[in-house]
Amino acid sequence: MPTDATLYLKVNPGDLITADLFNTVQEDVKKDIAQQIQTSIGGITTVKHADDAGTVDGLNVDQLTNQILEKVKAMIPGRTGYMRTFNRLKVHQPTVIKHNLGAEPVVDVYQLEYFQVVCAQGETATDAIVEYVNFFLYHESEKVIRGNETVTTTGANGVSTTSTSVVSVTIEDQRIPQYRIPFKDMLSEFNVDTSKDGTTIDELVTSFWTALFGSPNDTFDPAQYCHSFWFEKCCGELRTIKDLKDRGDWDHIWFKMLPRKTINYPATDPSTVAISNVNLGAAGPVVKTPQQRQLSAFDYPAPTQVEVVQLDYNTVALALIADPILQPNVPDALKTELVVMTIMKA
Repeated sequence: MPTDATLYLKVNPGDLITADLFNTVQEDVKKDIAQQIQTSIGGITTVKHADDAGTVDGLNVDQLTNQILEKVKAMIPGRTGYMRTFNRLKVHQPTVIKHNLGAEPVVDVYQLEYFQVVCAQGETATDAIVEYVNFFLYHESEKVIRGNETVTTTGANGVSTTSTSVVSVTIEDQRIPQYRIPFKDMLSEFNVDTSKDGTTIDELVTSFWTALFGSPNDTFDPAQYCHSFWFEKCCGELRTIKDLKDRGDWDHIWFKMLPRKTINYPATDPSTVAISNVNLGAAGPVVKTPQQRQLSAFDYPAPTQVEVVQLDYNTVALALIADPILQPNVPDALKTELVVMTIMKA
């Protein structure tokens, strides 16, 4: 077996992995494998299995190339010094993150917005309730979901009353760009095993939430994440990975979150901001309804009052130095912390 360890193309920590660079590596790998096979064939004087003479361990050039490139792609995040974490910041309580990148990374902080969804609470659709969350799993068919919303109001006499009504919640607004990630990609990123066709969707979801909220990420409260009724129905029917693939659902399950970042202007009370009636998004101008104007995340800065401190070559600290600014309609109980996605690149 050849022992030459010469690099095809030297890449240093922090270098940008471009399409041109990766294509060049693919070409070099393929040429190298072909040359080694031809060299090996030239040195054969007796052939035990003539049909296998053009392969290595039964694999041809294309198969060997694909196998090697899959391993290379899996190594890229670690070799390029990239890391992403999810954290809950509280005022004057620093969060220390061990990134072990061996350098002082560029740190980018995104505020994770709360958004309304309909969370499944049981095996019947009538049990689903409207909640504000940071993470949500749903099926592509669930662009609008109906659920029970409970509202508590306090009258002039100081007496509180609670009422429940059925409302429709938009999960995907087709007029504006959507941030969503295929669930299968999130499972791969967090090393959740999907190799066994008999694994049920219930087992996958449980394993995923456990992996997502493992170190170095913070642990999140159950009220900050959930899944839709589609998952509850699948769990009740014990559908497996094979079932989902056979039914064509595997590629249509999504993970949703809303990471957002602006230039950090001086903090402003969102209730005093003059709110525009039009949002200029990637899809063009969109006229907002009164409800959307109230819920819009585009009318105030994010993230607010976040300080990043480099502690050493393997550690950073995040500090929230003042009360966070969240949407006015978010329940007060959620305004005691700032949920962020942190991206580090060394």
